[in-house]
Amino acid sequence: MNGYCATVMLLHGRLAGAVVLFALAGAVGGLWMYRQKRQPDGDYWGVLVVGEVLLVAQVIGGLVMLGMGAQATRGVHGLYGVSSAFVWPLAWLYARGRTQQRKGLIYGLASLALAALAARATMIA
Repeated sequence: MNGYCATVMLLHGRLAGAVVLFALAGAVGGLWMYRQKRQPDGDYWGVLVVGEVLLVAQVIGGLVMLGMGAQATRGVHGLYGVSSAFVWPLAWLYARGRTQQRKGLIYGLASLALAALAARATMIA
């Protein structure tokens, strides 16, 4: 493995930790807002957008490593990674037309599922 691939692998691993933290922040924030009967605010949406950007960067890094010949120890790692990138967009599609308070619950639960997916992907890498 060359130095470039090792650098991409290091960044991929660090992004994984950041994605899990952003997803957990999204879960706590969404569920808290639902419990407090508040609607998601700009700060909350910012957490989700930054988390999604990190997720897309992570998927791109994984594809770059795959193109360089690196492979995860288990093939299902890529499935977890790619499917993770669709959790928040699918939650957004589902939440359309729902009450603002209900959106907090939807995004909170989706973020919790995303945190579990991302954590599992790091465990089997």
